[in-house]
Amino acid sequence: MKKRSAQLATKADVEKAIEGLAQTTARSFAEVDKRFAGVDKRFIAIDKRFDEVDKRFIAIDKRFADIDEKLLLLNEKMDTGFAEIREEMHQGFRSILAAVESVEYITLQSRIEILETDVAQIKQKVKM
Repeated sequence: MKKRSAQLATKADVEKAIEGLAQTTARSFAEVDKRFAGVDKRFIAIDKRFDEVDKRFIAIDKRFADIDEKLLLLNEKMDTGFAEIREEMHQGFRSILAAVESVEYITLQSRIEILETDVAQIKQKVKM
């Protein structure tokens, strides 16, 4: 029986062992908490980086919107300019066509006059 009582721990020994385990567990948790604090700091830093990246994307998006607006304005100006150029070209073509028709009329008129003169001369020769 003596062996058995030597194996049995006293209440004080059990309390001491539990206290030791509690302290070890507390230290472990404190160390885990420190690690989580470090991880939290890293996440905060990463979050800040994402915020900066978001700001950059917002700025880039604004630039693209500005470029898009400028391209639309340029497109409108080009359409207007091309329409004006087309109108000027058509006006020029109409002027050239009118001039060609005028020259053709004058040429035709002078040919008719020459033919009439020739016919008149032939008639005079025939009467003679």
